[in-house]
Amino acid sequence: MTEHYSFIAFESTHDAIGSEQRLQKAGFSVRIIPAPPQIAAGCGLALRFSPTDYEKILPLMEEVTDKAFYQVLREGRKKEILPL
Repeated sequence: MTEHYSFIAFESTHDAIGSEQRLQKAGFSVRIIPAPPQIAAGCGLALRFSPTDYEKILPLMEEVTDKAFYQVLREGRKKEILPL
């Protein structure tokens, strides 16, 4: 099984939920997920989205200061998380 997706990790729950609403309103398919344990996200929440939307989402997230973008590449049992 191969899987490839991107996510944004947040320091606050408020930023995670607000960002989800903002991006959904802009027409993006996003959803709240638990932040992977390998990532030290302050609130433990992340926002999952398609890697093809990264360039379009980036400018919409400028006002959120405490965030980090990552991509996940999973093939079988091997999972790699890389910063964007």
